[in-house]
Amino acid sequence: MQSMEKPTLTHSQDFQMRCLISHGIKPNTSMGNPHHYLALDPGEGTGWATFAENGMPTNYGNVYGDATGIYKFLHSADSRIEFGIGLPKVVIYEKWTLRKAKNVQGSTMLSSQVIGVVRGWATHIGAELISQDSMLNPGNERESGISPHGTHSQSHWTFAFNHGWHYLNETGIVINRLHWPEG
Repeated sequence: MQSMEKPTLTHSQDFQMRCLISHGIKPNTSMGNPHHYLALDPGEGTGWATFAENGMPTNYGNVYGDATGIYKFLHSADSRIEFGIGLPKVVIYEKWTLRKAKNVQGSTMLSSQVIGVVRGWATHIGAELISQDSMLNPGNERESGISPHGTHSQSHWTFAFNHGWHYLNETGIVINRLHWPEG
């Protein structure tokens, strides 16, 4: 599998994304830094999504290769091109918690390693770190309407996107779905 992947949206995901952009972004707000917010879903495959200062979704994808893959992505020339105008000021990530201790003998706990890389990089660039519990995933999906599709390894970006959208919704950056026009 390649080290970075930009998934193709399904028809439903494309429709939901267009709805978020047309109804969720506050009118008359400037985009600002198109990568002000970076949301991540860490693991063997790490999903990522970026949002502008006004909450506009700007990019998304999956990075493979566990901690090494995300390290290369965040520190490479590609990420400087990807992030372009400005580095993220806020990094939102799904925190990983060992909930059941069975079957972990010999595990390298890849999600925990990826979080270490993300936290180190975010601290290095001076970004604010926000962690969210994975138990928020079902509610986050309802807030954005963006559902995972296909294999789990290819849908990490949706979890990252939903963590980002939840943060934007909770902080009032975007318009809550309850306040969208009918229809």
